[in-house]
Amino acid sequence: MLHWFKSALCWLLSGISLLLPLGRWLPETCALDLFNRYCVIYTSQVRLKGEFSYTIGCRKITETFFLEVASEPTEFRSFIDGFLNGKLGHKAGELKMTPLGDGGAYEIESLTLARVKAPKDTRLLLEDAWCQVGVSLQWGGALDMFVWKAAPAGFTNLLNRADEGRLVQQSYYGTDQPPYVQGSFMGTAWGYNPVQGGDQHKNKSKIVDYTLDGNQIYIKCRPMDWSKNGELTPSYMENTYTLEDGVLTVDNRFVDFSGLTHPARHQEMPAFYVVTALDTFNFYNGSAPWTGGALTQKADLPFWGGGVPECYFTLDPANTETWCAWTMGAQPEAFGISVYTPGAEILLAGVSGSEKTKNPDAGSTGYVAPLRTFQMTAEPFEYSYYVTAGSLAQMRGTWLQRM
Repeated sequence: MLHWFKSALCWLLSGISLLLPLGRWLPETCALDLFNRYCVIYTSQVRLKGEFSYTIGCRKITETFFLEVASEPTEFRSFIDGFLNGKLGHKAGELKMTPLGDGGAYEIESLTLARVKAPKDTRLLLEDAWCQVGVSLQWGGALDMFVWKAAPAGFTNLLNRADEGRLVQQSYYGTDQPPYVQGSFMGTAWGYNPVQGGDQHKNKSKIVDYTLDGNQIYIKCRPMDWSKNGELTPSYMENTYTLEDGVLTVDNRFVDFSGLTHPARHQEMPAFYVVTALDTFNFYNGSAPWTGGALTQKADLPFWGGGVPECYFTLDPANTETWCAWTMGAQPEAFGISVYTPGAEILLAGVSGSEKTKNPDAGSTGYVAPLRTFQMTAEPFEYSYYVTAGSLAQMRGTWLQRM
């Protein structure tokens, strides 16, 4: 009788969670078979596709997930679909695994379930004496806020966050050939494009895991395919954000499980969007880096889309001073925000819209992407970039000190 009552209560609470965010207030110690996270311990000589089934209310859910090769016991953790909205699952079903390739043994050592509190605020914050930064769980863990405490009057968030394609985030470009089925963006056929924030139809990428510990945030998400409508890509993006002395370090990792053959493409490292009151683009374009040489400054850049030549700046191979900045004016004391990606080969920069504004939600935006050309493969890809703000002279000095 007790078992029947417990099962019925689980079904009722899980069903109500379709409408109410129970996962945000139900005690974690409540003795019910409700969960919102699952954990798989495994070893495998081959990459794996997993399917995990459970129930929310009376609706059966089957989630797909992917596992990397692991020679030692490795943990994969994932929140269930709807975690951020307080959804709770029950009646865990079969765990089905499919090898993605030939020849390779694997072993699933355990599957465990847990219930953790869903966050009340979906923006995670880091702060020090110089700045406050925000990472959006609603947008795949992308960076959506950078506030510099000594900014001129009227400046709050220096980043443009008007939609899922803005922000500061990972984004990669792959094949547009069959068997991949192209989408369309702004009337143009579009290839495989995992985007951390979500897709053009405002569908959000799935948060798989996150932690907040002191001055560091870790995020893992499964990104949407930009030009499609609600299609998660078979890939994962990870970010580790570390704030120290006014400099945000972002370590990035991307793994693609699509099995598609991708051509070499320009890749954004990262996609970086700013408010348009910062209207001057600055970078060093010489062959004697870190010697204080004159900067190249552009105050009238057009929209960067469609391969506009005026927006592409190919850096000298000898140039390791590969930072750039958007500032309000061209003087050394001009205020702005800067991103530094070691190893960048090209800087792609431009402006969309004509409004010069400090509003982070405005339709107009400034943009830059430090580019490298490479081919997405099944192997994990990793890189780091750094962000700071201040006067143009201060930012350049900060990057010099980090050399």
